[in-house]
Amino acid sequence: MLVIAVILVVAVLYVSYKNKQKQEFSYNDDSMKPTIYGHVHGAEGIEENKVGRIELFHDKVMINQVAIIPLHRVEMAEYSKVVKKEKSADGNSVNRYYGNLTIFFTDRNGAASSIRCETSKPNQFNSLHQYKHLVKEINRTTGSELDGKLLKQEPYEL
Repeated sequence: MLVIAVILVVAVLYVSYKNKQKQEFSYNDDSMKPTIYGHVHGAEGIEENKVGRIELFHDKVMINQVAIIPLHRVEMAEYSKVVKKEKSADGNSVNRYYGNLTIFFTDRNGAASSIRCETSKPNQFNSLHQYKHLVKEINRTTGSELDGKLLKQEPYEL
């Protein structure tokens, strides 16, 4: 009987401990969307030669957990793939694929600004797909999708 009571108390303490952990991390888990890594250019206070991290939350874009861009000031995001031809050691031409993500926003002074993030190494195809996904999420969240789903062309008279 005593063994059953001890097991029951341990089980209750374990469940309450796990629930407390979930509550502490619920903001990060529930509201965080995609995260990408790469060299960030154009953000003040962020070193360009180090690999940085851009996270998309439900209300903001966070860079290296230091700089924040509120989503209501983000205008749109663009993705581009850059292909560089290089010579390999044996003299053959090799394509190297890099991804670029650009976020256009209005800074705190009201001026138009942008930041750019590029993959740190060539041919990181998983990162290229993450960049595309982040652009789609930002544009969907801000209502500025470029593929015509949200921005439809107004009819005009000829």
